Amino acid sequence: MLYKNLELVNYLEDIEIFALFVSCMCHDLDHRGTNNSFQVASKSVLAALYSSEGSVMERHHFAQAIAILNTHGCNIFDHFSRKDYQRMLDLMRDIILATDLAHHLRIFKDLQKMADVGYDPANKQHHSLLLCLLMTSCDLSDQTKGWKTTRKIAELIYKEFFSQGDLEEEEEEEEEDEEGRKEERKEGRREEGKEGRREGGGRKEGRTEREGGREGRREREGGKEGRKEGRKEGGREGGREGRKEGRTVGSLAKFGARQMFKTQGGSRRRRRRRRRRRRRRRRRRRRKEKESLEEKKKKKTRFNPME
Repeated sequence: MLYKNLELVNYLEDIEIFALFVSCMCHDLDHRGTNNSFQVASKSVLAALYSSEGSVMERHHFAQAIAILNTHGCNIFDHFSRKDYQRMLDLMRDIILATDLAHHLRIFKDLQKMADVGYDPANKQHHSLLLCLLMTSCDLSDQTKGWKTTRKIAELIYKEFFSQGDLEEEEEEEEEDEEGRKEERKEGRREEGKEGRREGGGRKEGRTEREGGREGRREREGGKEGRKEGRKEGGREGGREGRKEGRTVGSLAKFGARQMFKTQGGSRRRRRRRRRRRRRRRRRRRRKEKESLEEKKKKKTRFNPME
């Protein structure tokens, strides 16, 4: 239709018109329902392949077109010469990339300059700019069609936008969950460090108490020896004194041992209580997150202005 109504033969070459026609059919091959910004933000496979050059989805559409041409029996340019075949692929690449509005903004000044000086059929750059302009115009020409077609296309576009919005919300929730898990791990490591320091202090106290117990046992042995010596040397008086000393030292040793067991048992009970409190906090936090997610899903509504 463009060829007949606009007399493109006066402005473009036959191979350029053919490239424009094929590019129109291939410019949205394997469309994923998301834009370039989402592909880059979500770190998708396509972004890893094409983000360094820009126009992620447009380069993927062109790659899909090349894959079809390389399929056996599908190369409609098979009869072209090597030079014409390479030029056809270059034209298709430039025309399909023109469907990215970022590309249109980059060449906008050149389009204005061409409009000011007038189109020159002998200028190859003018040929390229005209092809890009035609492709961009065709890609955004939904509103020029009949009402029934325009409404249907608008509904599909709204559906695609809302679907991408849902995907973006899921990505944000996953990032928040990951941040929460990181914070929990950090908090757990801090608590473990505190417990380790407390346990280290308890071990020092335990060692001190055990050393006191050993000293007590040594003193008790000394008391026994003293009693023996007392019985040998002083008779009853020496024996009484030795027994008194032995009882005193023995009671001190028993007291030290009891204190050691109390300290160790108390520290274990405190650790168990802290662990139980942490488990309860984690369960409450997960329960609240689950309830908030369910409330979001219940309250989530979509406004469709086309209904």
